[in-house]
Amino acid sequence: MAFIVIGVLMLLLHFAGIGPTAAWDPFSLTGFAKFSVPFLLALAWWAWADGTGLTKRREMDRELEKQKERRKRHIEAMGLGPDQRSSSFRRR
Repeated sequence: MAFIVIGVLMLLLHFAGIGPTAAWDPFSLTGFAKFSVPFLLALAWWAWADGTGLTKRREMDRELEKQKERRKRHIEAMGLGPDQRSSSFRRR
């Protein structure tokens, strides 16, 4: 995502005429290469992340966290949470 932001920022700076990107000619081969590097790096990153399973692992971790939070909320709603159990144990 950072590579995409950098690429878009470079394009915005070019069209606004700010900084060194303002002097680059996007229609020449070297200028086009300079503007396309961040987007190609983002493409390579996404291909690597999908190929190694990093994306799937992160998705599975998020789902596991949601499941834990949901389970915790349901246990507390039933009155079986750690606070409720300790107080009911003391009363007996």
